[in-house]
Amino acid sequence: MKYIANIITCTRIGFSLLLLGCKPFGICFFVLYSLCGLSDMADGTAARKTHSVSKSGAMLDSAADMIFTAAAAVRILPVIFRELPYGYLYAAAAIAAVKIAAYITGSVRFRRFAALHTILNKATGAALFCLPYLFLLFDVRIITAVICVLAGLTALEELLCQIMMKQYNPDIRTVFSIWK
Repeated sequence: MKYIANIITCTRIGFSLLLLGCKPFGICFFVLYSLCGLSDMADGTAARKTHSVSKSGAMLDSAADMIFTAAAAVRILPVIFRELPYGYLYAAAAIAAVKIAAYITGSVRFRRFAALHTILNKATGAALFCLPYLFLLFDVRIITAVICVLAGLTALEELLCQIMMKQYNPDIRTVFSIWK
């Protein structure tokens, strides 16, 4: 039971790698993509319930998240960008630049990898996860524009937090928490 959370996390890595072999937006893709999302929700819950929360488990979870994100991006982005004007690509690059600036700022200021778990970061993560499902229901341009605005605000908030925090607090809820 002690290792169940890490086993669940490792399944996400396996599902993510299998995702690379699936046709984007096909049945196989959606099954594996959904299993990755479910395992992401389940591993933390399992760790807390079995009292096996650990730094190594958290690092494994972060690695699994990055592998899943990379695999999903490899499969999804080429399809999306074929349908979108170049302005969206420039917006995504600008958001990525701000996000990288936030990571660098936090790393320099606090001498560690300094990702934050703000409410906006969690909302953006959930929105990005829902992206393929939303494309089945709504116009690609509208959904992508909404998520770009949300992700842009999130990246700006994270940069502001990294600049304004007196000490590193990965669980800061919002930039407004700094002013309390």
